[in-house]
Amino acid sequence: MKKTNSITGIILAGGKSSRMGTNKALIPINNIPMIEQIINTLNFICDDIIVIANNDLPIKGNFKIQKDIIENCGPMGGIHAGLNASSSFKNIIVSCDAPYTNLKALQCLIDYTKNSNCTLFEHENKMHPLPGCYTTNCLPTITENLTQNKLKLRETVTSLNPKMINIEKLLFKNDYLKALININTPEDLKEFI
Repeated sequence: MKKTNSITGIILAGGKSSRMGTNKALIPINNIPMIEQIINTLNFICDDIIVIANNDLPIKGNFKIQKDIIENCGPMGGIHAGLNASSSFKNIIVSCDAPYTNLKALQCLIDYTKNSNCTLFEHENKMHPLPGCYTTNCLPTITENLTQNKLKLRETVTSLNPKMINIEKLLFKNDYLKALININTPEDLKEFI
């Protein structure tokens, strides 16, 4: 039975980082690995933290590592593994390469997840699957799509009929927009720094 009042944080860190050329999760921002900073942020609102990674990570923090159950499926496989391992009904899912992950954005996602299985941000009519608040009710659809080799995250998330939070309508929208930024390439990193 999943706990209804707890929140689990799930960090997707199992990607190959092929465009970056090095493990994105371990890139230091102000001398602290990016993923460690995200773990520190999640600790403020999450009861448990699960990092989806296929290798051990040399980082500090109170978290457990979970490997993909169905391998080589990209973010969909990571979300699937995280929701399976979670002991909570509601789960905040973020990417390991999002240096501006912040409490305001994450708490907004949690607060809006009432009578909805999935809550996401929308900006300029574009849905952003991460960060997002996903309940474990999403698992059957995600599992079915994975077994049918339907790996496109946006298509699966759209089929979950997510509740959308339009960032344009929020006060102090820059705090929410920052949470959507991720670092995929050396050029992105240079621009961020």
